[in-house]
Amino acid sequence: MAVHSGILFLLSSCLVAGTLAGPLLRPPTNAGPLLRPPTNALTSNAAEENLRPVIGILAQEIPGSLEDMEEAINKTSYIAASYVKYLEAAGARVVPVLDGMPDEYYQWMVQNTNGILFPGGSANITSVSAYGRAGRVIYDLATLSHQNGNPFPIWGTCLGFELLVFLASGLSITNGFLTSCDSSNVAYPLEFTEDFRESSLWRELPPELETDLRTQNLTSNFHIKCYTKEALAEQSLDEFFHITSLNHDEAGKEFVSSLEAREFPFFGVQFHPEKPSFEWDIQKMTGIPHTKEAVEVGQFLSNVFVEHARIASPNRFPESHSSLLIYNFPVTYIGDVSSSFEQAYFFSNRDQTTPMLNGNEQHVLRNSVYKWI
Repeated sequence: MAVHSGILFLLSSCLVAGTLAGPLLRPPTNAGPLLRPPTNALTSNAAEENLRPVIGILAQEIPGSLEDMEEAINKTSYIAASYVKYLEAAGARVVPVLDGMPDEYYQWMVQNTNGILFPGGSANITSVSAYGRAGRVIYDLATLSHQNGNPFPIWGTCLGFELLVFLASGLSITNGFLTSCDSSNVAYPLEFTEDFRESSLWRELPPELETDLRTQNLTSNFHIKCYTKEALAEQSLDEFFHITSLNHDEAGKEFVSSLEAREFPFFGVQFHPEKPSFEWDIQKMTGIPHTKEAVEVGQFLSNVFVEHARIASPNRFPESHSSLLIYNFPVTYIGDVSSSFEQAYFFSNRDQTTPMLNGNEQHVLRNSVYKWI
């Protein structure tokens, strides 16, 4: 299968017959200088700030609770609408990034968008799942893009946080690394680390909101797995990541609740900053605080990530490909069958036909196979 050079950004040496050369793209556990260039994510000239950022959200397999819905029939993946609103409220446009697609598709997304959000959910985070495999390809491409001077921000929430850390570890299985936690449907304050303000994630946190985060149950937790400081240290990830906050689950186990990569614009939170503003099953979802302060936390964090997308990423989304944007897909109310989300988007790999290159060449995305026309 031929790969047009126009779709790549200094990546041709990492492609073999149109597929990613696995070992070259896997960061070793001790990442070392190669994966830690002495560049800051926000060193771009302010005059180059992108005022039309487009951020991808990675779709994942449809859970059993939703697969019998009429709107989900013949669909293969979904995105909860709250993640879309979370980014849009901070001034970004959104493009769905489908799972189960060829590597070239993800190359185009990393080249032409300004970042990606790995959302929460219930998918497997290893390469056994389409979500995990897509995450691996995107993470590798984002790492290489940064090495080549083009930062590509990544945000992980809950399951997406677990995926981000897992990908950085270079492991193939989660056993012995990702551990069980009792933190489902519960809100906590944050236990900030001493140097949390030395991070891009929290550096500009208003003092009054810091006080609120330390003293009020403002972070919405819906996870049964977590990472401990010790687990990260065993994989040398305490050097790769800056741990910025901790929490203790219902049984008193300490876990990492927020972090960022030290030399890459990669951010992760174990909690859900989007839920206080956009998810409303107040009878079952008692772990979602709806106070002004909880909403402000979500707004603060979405602004941090989208600002990185504006300034750090040099990419410009081609307006000729506006058919890719989330506006072109219907949103479905699912609050009557799901207590987790109010609305969702459903997607099928089989029925998406999208021009991917300018000029006469186009990619046709159908049945997860690229063809040239």
